[in-house]
Amino acid sequence: MSAADLRVFADAGALASAAARDVAHVLVAAAREYGSVSMALAGGRTPRDLYRCLAVDHRDDTPWDRVHVYWSDERDVPQDDDRSNYRMARESLLDHVPVRPEHVHPMPTGLSEPGQAAADYERTLRVRFDAEWPRFDIVLLGIGDDGHTASLFPRSPTLEETSRWVVATKAPVEPRGRLTLTFPALTHAMAIFVVVAGSSKADPAGSPLSRVSHPNRARTRRLVGRCPGCRPSRPAESPMKQPRSHAPRGQRARARAGPRTLAIDVGGTGLKAAILDAEGRLISDRVRVPTPARCPPTVLIRAVAELIAPLGAYDRVSVGFPGVVRDGVVRTAPNFGSARWRGFDLAHALTRALERPVRVLNDAEVQGLAVITGKGVELVITLGTGVGSALFRDGILMPHLELSQHPVRGGRTYDEYLGDRARKRVGTRKWNRRVRRVLGILETVVNYDRLHIGGGNAARIDFPLGRRVRVVENTAGLLGGVALWR
Repeated sequence: MSAADLRVFADAGALASAAARDVAHVLVAAAREYGSVSMALAGGRTPRDLYRCLAVDHRDDTPWDRVHVYWSDERDVPQDDDRSNYRMARESLLDHVPVRPEHVHPMPTGLSEPGQAAADYERTLRVRFDAEWPRFDIVLLGIGDDGHTASLFPRSPTLEETSRWVVATKAPVEPRGRLTLTFPALTHAMAIFVVVAGSSKADPAGSPLSRVSHPNRARTRRLVGRCPGCRPSRPAESPMKQPRSHAPRGQRARARAGPRTLAIDVGGTGLKAAILDAEGRLISDRVRVPTPARCPPTVLIRAVAELIAPLGAYDRVSVGFPGVVRDGVVRTAPNFGSARWRGFDLAHALTRALERPVRVLNDAEVQGLAVITGKGVELVITLGTGVGSALFRDGILMPHLELSQHPVRGGRTYDEYLGDRARKRVGTRKWNRRVRRVLGILETVVNYDRLHIGGGNAARIDFPLGRRVRVVENTAGLLGGVALWR
């Protein structure tokens, strides 16, 4: 760690107060950017003082309802044991801030064989972090007198772990049984706060943290209070609200179920929504309301809020939108009037309105994610109010082409030639002749291996399709929502 990352305070009181302020700042910023926050807590006396400052000074200015709480390590004792890191964090912090009980994920100790408990907790983490390593928004750590952090002790073989996220290990002192996040699982965090009290810990060269040198390391801050053994000047007990109830068994059951995705399909004539489990299966009724006429952004946001009101709890949101979308920002919206939508950050607006992280993609691309095989060149078209399209190669989404706005015949665009207005104007029989003609054009232009046809009007096709072409269920516009989070 560089000198710029080290801050030294005269006493532990100033240390705890400053650390709490910095931690709260990170939580607020991460919630604003991502919609939810992941934080890994440490055990020990100095972090406890930090937690008390967070509970007293930052209860009301921190979005606790969006914070998911995990632990960097735990002693293999029951959760009501005085030595439990979970109990310490609950009594000093979690009982006094409005964190959601289902967002608290303690390590499963005192219940099963340690190796199995470590594997169970790693599965819990993998539900949250779909990546090679977990990317906590913030990790809080202390340092022991021997230089250990979490339950990573100097010269321990655990330090050499390179694949597992959580392991069972032994400490040199009682209680010896421990669960701990591994070194790479900790150091891939977005930010690490190392909080220590005592001049003897100001330069722990033997600490595993001295190894933080790989190119993907987190931004690490070390905050040191020099007064050995000193305590914050604030009283240990402060007037706070009554403790909240936490139910670890229910939390573990929820973790096994995986995150629930609210999938929203924005159509030209209808808004549809449902909740999906972690595997992309429907676990709620599908709800639908008509799309408001002349639908500007503010009207759509209100309509979505009304649409999803009957549905249950969810953790994240996926949206399929009929237009060009890049990084959650709408570039075009032919069905709604591109001028009023151009440049609108739909993902950010829905994140603020729904208080959950939101990802937005073109609706045909979302539908494609639900139906493609992942092999070769696959084209997806949707026949509804307009014509949507998405192109994939070996399961990878290619750059979006706004096919619907391209001239196809007689100066008319695909939307004008095959859209629902055209079908109603010319009749279904003539519309089918147009569809047959366009499929021939697309086969020549794209030379696809497979063509998937979706949308509400796909069911109106009345001529035989080739063996490389299939009509897919319109529900795919919802079912593809889970894939946005993979």
